[in-house]
Amino acid sequence: MIIPLYIKGLPIHGCSETGERKVGFCRFDNFAVQNLSAADPTSGEGWSEFRRMAKADAAKNGLVIEDTVEFKRAFLRASLSYRSFAAYCGLCFRPITFFSSEVGQD
Repeated sequence: MIIPLYIKGLPIHGCSETGERKVGFCRFDNFAVQNLSAADPTSGEGWSEFRRMAKADAAKNGLVIEDTVEFKRAFLRASLSYRSFAAYCGLCFRPITFFSSEVGQD
């Protein structure tokens, strides 16, 4: 797995509900993401499962603000700990972006 140490290219997310930028990183499996991408994001069917995982992660690991040392540490900790993980908004618990070491594999 390649770990990007230069993470300024990550998407910046301002929560649509509050405008704040608190982020968390949670583990997921690729099968779950395939199910999420097949679901209609507006229906809430598959996305409620992601929000449940994100809320559990936030309660356990806390949240960080982007562009801080804590953000970089949290990103590196997630990239070293998980094969696949997601960055999520810590306020509305929506996914920002997904990371996987299994990209391109069936």
